[in-house]
Amino acid sequence: MAKTTQTKKETNRNQNTVDKKDVPAQKQETNNVSSGGRKTNSKGQKIISHPNDVANLVMSQLNTVKTRKDDLESAIKGLADLTTQLVRAYASNAQTIQQMYKKIKELEEAKK
Repeated sequence: MAKTTQTKKETNRNQNTVDKKDVPAQKQETNNVSSGGRKTNSKGQKIISHPNDVANLVMSQLNTVKTRKDDLESAIKGLADLTTQLVRAYASNAQTIQQMYKKIKELEEAKK
């Protein structure tokens, strides 16, 4: 019975470990320490390992998105205002053209 327990333990231990030769070769990224003391990978990206760093990064990205959203919102409002002005100018010009056309018709009628 003791032999069976030992065999099961060895089997479990063998299942939990993986030989290096069984794992396909993967590109390994080297971790470098930048001048600020922060770790970076081979692509120059910061490696984040602390939950506070993750929270700060997420909040920073949210603020960036909010700022860009506000910029786009103000640009859209500006375009809407400009469009309103153009429609009013077009309507005014169309009305003036109709009045001129009407006056031309009246003058042509008076000539006859």
